Amino acid sequence: LSGSTNARVLLFGGDRSEWGIGGGIVLRPGQEGEGLSLSLQPSFGQSGANKLQLFQEGGGFSYDPTQELAVGTTPLTARFHAEVAYGFRNGTALLTPYTRLDTTDHSTTYGAGIRYQLDNSLDLDLSASRWNSSSGNNDNRLFLQLRSDL
Repeated sequence: LSGSTNARVLLFGGDRSEWGIGGGIVLRPGQEGEGLSLSLQPSFGQSGANKLQLFQEGGGFSYDPTQELAVGTTPLTARFHAEVAYGFRNGTALLTPYTRLDTTDHSTTYGAGIRYQLDNSLDLDLSASRWNSSSGNNDNRLFLQLRSDL
């Protein structure tokens, strides 16, 4: 079990103001990645009028791009990210099914996926998610990420 806190601020952004604070509690499986893992990460912050995200997915706050901003306003936003996974080892391969939930002030994303790691040389992540917005703009997403050490 581990905990963390983080803080970010946009420096030299001209008239943009962006900052955020966050934290997390993570329960990780053994060194080999087998077993249950749980991650809970709330955060809070302010994004600038250019609608940029200061934090990336899974680590901070976000802004709903469907909401228009008036010039000079900087809304405060909150975000919560949670993920539950379970790793199964088979020889040199690790198979990890997972489910995740991301909520913000204006949207909710939930999904599931599976990660495949082969001997620290190949990582494959296949996931599907559903994004629901308070404005009624909803989206289904399918991602395939591949990483290989050459």
